[in-house]
Amino acid sequence: MGFSKYKISYLLKRDYALSLSPSSVGRIIKRRGLIREAKVIKGIEKRKQLKYRIPRLRAARELRYQSPGFLVQIDTKHLHILGSKYYQFTAVDTKSRLAFSRVYTGITSKAAEDFLERTIKFFPFKIRAIQTDNGSEYLKYFHLAAKKKGIIHYFSRVRTPNDNALIERLIQSTKYELWLFDEQLLPELDYLNQKLSAWVSRYNTYRPHQALNYLTPYQYLQPLLQQKQPLTNQSLSVKLERRKCP
Repeated sequence: MGFSKYKISYLLKRDYALSLSPSSVGRIIKRRGLIREAKVIKGIEKRKQLKYRIPRLRAARELRYQSPGFLVQIDTKHLHILGSKYYQFTAVDTKSRLAFSRVYTGITSKAAEDFLERTIKFFPFKIRAIQTDNGSEYLKYFHLAAKKKGIIHYFSRVRTPNDNALIERLIQSTKYELWLFDEQLLPELDYLNQKLSAWVSRYNTYRPHQALNYLTPYQYLQPLLQQKQPLTNQSLSVKLERRKCP
């Protein structure tokens, strides 16, 4: 039942006209072994929690430089717009710097799961591993979805932003090139996603990246994808166009 001796004493008097002090109730519970039984139940619950604890795997730095999709970093940014709170989920491929981002009204593992599904559809290559911080949104449904799809889920170290340096930098870019730059933002989800979609498209296809020898992620990806399967400029353009943020 889980009631304290005080509640049980009150219920006995109210429902059965039995007057027993909380101390007497406590002695009876102890004599009957019910306290020990409650501890056993709590122990079972704790073992269940330990059984489903997610191992915190760490990604080797070398994964960043393998091939597109070998490691995708994902993180969340809190947005405060005219008194309303939103959450920007962002993903970046560490090899090509190809990015994807979307705004949500909640920071739950269900929202993160939805973002993962959209990221998989957006990127024109298979995602082999993802790396996130230890936020609760990246547990439960998000982690199970990644596991179901055969994607390895790595975690960054606590208070170590350098582990997620690329995604941290990308989120800063959205802050200074989009959210702080636009003084006419409206607290409407569809509107914010349209603005973010346009910025991400510009980031992927127009904005030069110093780390890519001043190529765009689109330009950098083109020869890498052609090595795996021949693609014309037009077909690759269509492939990436279809993956614009919805």
